[in-house]
Amino acid sequence: MSVRTAIDRRRSWAARFDLAALIGGFAVAALVVVAVAAPWLVPYDPYASNAAQALQPPSLAHWAGTDQIGRDVFSRLLIAARLDLLIAAAAVFASFAIGTFAGALAGYFGGWFDRVTGRLVDVLLAFPLFVLAMALAAALGTGVASLIVATAVVNLPFYVRLARAEVNARRGLGWVEAARLCGRGPLGVVFGALVPNVLPVLMVQASTNLAWAILNAAGLSFVGLGVHPPTAEWGMMVAEGARYLASGHWWLVVCPGGALAAAALAFTLLGDGLGDRLDLRGRDG
Repeated sequence: MSVRTAIDRRRSWAARFDLAALIGGFAVAALVVVAVAAPWLVPYDPYASNAAQALQPPSLAHWAGTDQIGRDVFSRLLIAARLDLLIAAAAVFASFAIGTFAGALAGYFGGWFDRVTGRLVDVLLAFPLFVLAMALAAALGTGVASLIVATAVVNLPFYVRLARAEVNARRGLGWVEAARLCGRGPLGVVFGALVPNVLPVLMVQASTNLAWAILNAAGLSFVGLGVHPPTAEWGMMVAEGARYLASGHWWLVVCPGGALAAAALAFTLLGDGLGDRLDLRGRDG
């Protein structure tokens, strides 16, 4: 293979992943805008029922149809975007902060703290993650706070392991020794030098985890361990609409399910694009 051919292939490879990150970024930005502006974008009150308009198919008046008690499905989709994004963002932020803190300390200091942290992570990963989330949500009780805690706990091992591995691989490098020689204490070296250096890798993990967190929260609501009715939430909407799917009212499942899939795909594209671009820079370096 000629050098020119290799360079052209590399540029084509980079462009594809830049495109994935671009599409994912625009989709995530649109989702955030919709979530923030949802109260002003809804054409109808998402909680107002109208028995005369119950189970109407999608039309110009109701873009996503109406549900079993006449509520506008499109309005409920927009309001649900705010709640699902809030749950996912809060859960990922909590697991990101706690997992990075614990993993970075374990990777730098090693010893008993590393062993204890590793065993706790192994215990969490010994269970199927969604089953563990169900158990936590059931123990804590239904509600938004329970969804956030359950989703954060099952995401925690990924950040602990990633932060530990990245910090452990860098703690003996020259620029870390230079930070020590400048008079920084152990915590200053960890959180002032090492953690900022591994932050891009952790952010890629966070972007990917947001997709899973949205699906996890919706899944818990679907099985009855999430929010309470009549709260608008995508998983809850799918669960409520599933009872009417056999009678031909497909929009009650397809519309919230499609919103859920689109949101998860957007974060996955963004995370994959950023991750591949980060790897490219590493190979170039």
